[in-house]
Amino acid sequence: MKIKTSIKDFNLDSENKCLKGKIEHPKFSLAGAKIEAKEFPLLEGFVVELFSVTDLKQVESRVKNIDFKITDWYVRINVYSGWEYFENNEINEFYISERENIEHFNFDKIKSSSDSIWLQLKNMSGRFFSKFYLDIRGGETSGAGRNEHGPAHFHIIENGTNRDLGKVYFPTLMEFNSKQKTELEFDLNYKINTKDKKRISKWIFDSELENLKSINEEWELRNEFNNRT
Repeated sequence: MKIKTSIKDFNLDSENKCLKGKIEHPKFSLAGAKIEAKEFPLLEGFVVELFSVTDLKQVESRVKNIDFKITDWYVRINVYSGWEYFENNEINEFYISERENIEHFNFDKIKSSSDSIWLQLKNMSGRFFSKFYLDIRGGETSGAGRNEHGPAHFHIIENGTNRDLGKVYFPTLMEFNSKQKTELEFDLNYKINTKDKKRISKWIFDSELENLKSINEEWELRNEFNNRT
């Protein structure tokens, strides 16, 4: 499934080589979706950030001169190949294609709907960070699934090897808004550089806290029957 999109609905961010703009009434999950243009086969880009607009203030500082409406979707698309086509005004329209299974990331094979926050987290974070993705785990105390314990956290998983690089503890929305806890706490098995830590923090706390809200919801859902949390 594809959505035909006009470049007029997007701002170009040359510094970060990304598009920021709107999609109206998407008919499929945009998380991890890719962009295509028939005359530009070398073009490669993926949706790495999105949220449904419920308040126009959410997008005022992000996107300029784009007429958003409530229920539109804000999307950020990182362009990894073919950015020059946009800078040279060669692309007036393009397609956003529904995400396909990504064998490269070798994600666990579990039953989950295409709109699952869990899948969105894996696909978008995998596209955004490239070297690793973020994974929230859970299960029942009795032993069904992974039995996580301790405060809410996600794991950093290395792409290709599926090596668990460690845990990252995150605050609840209440803790963040009350300034009780406003940072991530890294508990790593392997070192990752400071730049990647900052990128993870930015991804979690930007987007008007939409990503922080989503991972909290997913943690609660996946650990609902786990009394070890």
